[in-house]
Amino acid sequence: MSPTFLDDTSAPTGSLGLYVKACVLLGRVVNYLQRLPRTKCVKQGAACSAVKAHNKALPGFIELDVALSRFKESVGPRLYDAVGDGIDGFLVSAYCIPHAATILLHESFTDRYVRDPTSSLSRCLAAAKCVVNAMHVLYGSSHDLAGGDPFQPVCWSIAGRALVRDFATRRLWGDHDEAEVSKGLAEDCLEFHEVCQKGGSGIAGALAQTLRRHLSNPDMLLPMDGPVRLSLSPPLAPLPFVLLPLVALPLDPRPLFSPCVSSRLHPSTLSDSTSSLHAVPARLVREGGGQRERAAGRGAALEETRRRVSRAGVAERVSIA
Repeated sequence: MSPTFLDDTSAPTGSLGLYVKACVLLGRVVNYLQRLPRTKCVKQGAACSAVKAHNKALPGFIELDVALSRFKESVGPRLYDAVGDGIDGFLVSAYCIPHAATILLHESFTDRYVRDPTSSLSRCLAAAKCVVNAMHVLYGSSHDLAGGDPFQPVCWSIAGRALVRDFATRRLWGDHDEAEVSKGLAEDCLEFHEVCQKGGSGIAGALAQTLRRHLSNPDMLLPMDGPVRLSLSPPLAPLPFVLLPLVALPLDPRPLFSPCVSSRLHPSTLSDSTSSLHAVPARLVREGGGQRERAAGRGAALEETRRRVSRAGVAERVSIA
């Protein structure tokens, strides 16, 4: 891709061109997050703040953050078509997608100990409010919410997740008034999903279930902080995801990138895991023995069926002769 692809204004760019550029920018953000190191060890008892600050200072992160800011300035809150007769769906998506990409870029580095207005948590909150404002403009118009761009419900879901995280974090800080405001905006996102679901949008219905689960347990979205307690429990089931043009966005509450994990196991977790290590092989042996017995029984039944068929065939040939 040309370095000037996002900033090129030599030719007139319509709403479709802005939409394509927004999708490309979102793809670059997701690709960057997926290429970051998956784990970074910290000492037991230490916070992840230093690791998050280091990752936010990387040249790739800064480049994408600046590109998102410049693109959002170039698009602006223009949601109506050129003549002003109705909502332009491509312009709505071109406006919301960069804000959703900003949330994706920053949500892994939100820090429960940083309250600066320029922190990742504040950046996610500002981006989520912009998406919610666009939602209300759509709701007040005659635009077909259920039949629009499938990116729009995904953007609402990402914004809702950021708002629930902001609610949980500010409640942890004791800022209950601001926390309730974020919770109310997240509930607006859920309401929009439910409206789209009634209109026949399957994606909105699936995302509504996820957002409803977040609202019922907001602490699951608190910013990650070390040490993380690790256990040797069986792996979780595969996470659901939505396939979209250019990117695949997970529906799991955890961000695309986990900045740090504990470098040591917690003693209580280690003792629990040690006992489970002795119990698992015995259970596997019992299950394996039962499976072998069932397989042997099925094999014997199959062999008996074959013998019966063979004897029936011989008897038929004898009677014909």
